[in-house]
Amino acid sequence: MIFKEPSRIRRPLNSRHPQLSSITLWGYSWVTNRIGMNYSSPFDFAALRVVIGAIGLFTIMAITGRPLRLKHAKFNVILGLLQTTTFFAFTSWAVMHAGTGKTSVLVFIMPFWTLLLAWIFLGERIQGLQWVAVSLALCGLVMILAPWKFHGSLIASVLAVLAGILWAVSSVLLKRFRQDHEFDVFSMTAWQLAIGAIPLILLAWSVPSPPIQWTWPFIACLFFSGFVATALGWVIWMNILQVLPAGTASMSTLAIPAISVIGAAWQLNEHPPANEIQGMLLIAAALGLLSYLSVRQHRSDDPVLGKE
Repeated sequence: MIFKEPSRIRRPLNSRHPQLSSITLWGYSWVTNRIGMNYSSPFDFAALRVVIGAIGLFTIMAITGRPLRLKHAKFNVILGLLQTTTFFAFTSWAVMHAGTGKTSVLVFIMPFWTLLLAWIFLGERIQGLQWVAVSLALCGLVMILAPWKFHGSLIASVLAVLAGILWAVSSVLLKRFRQDHEFDVFSMTAWQLAIGAIPLILLAWSVPSPPIQWTWPFIACLFFSGFVATALGWVIWMNILQVLPAGTASMSTLAIPAISVIGAAWQLNEHPPANEIQGMLLIAAALGLLSYLSVRQHRSDDPVLGKE
């Protein structure tokens, strides 16, 4: 069964609480990822996190009676490689070497790559203020990367950008696939995590690294990032999308990099330089503008959506 947003449903008064929960979990998971990497290599942590997330989703599927059978195997393999293997490998490396808040901001430029790719491959035109948002995001990206000042974290920052681009490519492929196929988003997410975990495990095994330190802080960070943020966070987000239009829900994702930046400054003592702060603010403004345009479009399509 394809997961679709209800076309005529009013938002419950308490819908903000699960929405805030999922965004907080995902935002803070960037911090726990970095803390966990104090006790393991980035690839070890990424592999373990994805395995735990997949196990958690399959467990929830079994408890709720969802079918566990793999459907659309070839497409799941593509998503698993793009949206799980490379995404988690790149972001884990970037968090370790470029910083937590900075990486999360660079990754969350994804909506703009999606906009550009959809324009090229899906024929979805970029119009009006969307061009302003894209321009602001690209200016912010240049300011954060500062390619005129070569530094050790530049490669890691580029990997974070590539992770966002691959995420956008996956979104466009998923949109094209949805036009001709019906599928359960929950099942596809679980299977793409499981499939994508296999190359991550091989990567973690093949890259030399110190042994994992199985301390309680490491186990806590791994459990939070793998089960709470990945598995439970996805369940909460699916419930949000059942009662909120996608455009309205996407507005709240602006808080994810914000929570990450604040958490990294508070707990990890990460303080980005002035050019990175300015770039982050430009990207935040661009994301806010794009989300506002998305919400306005949803409300014009259906005046009931997004209202109390």
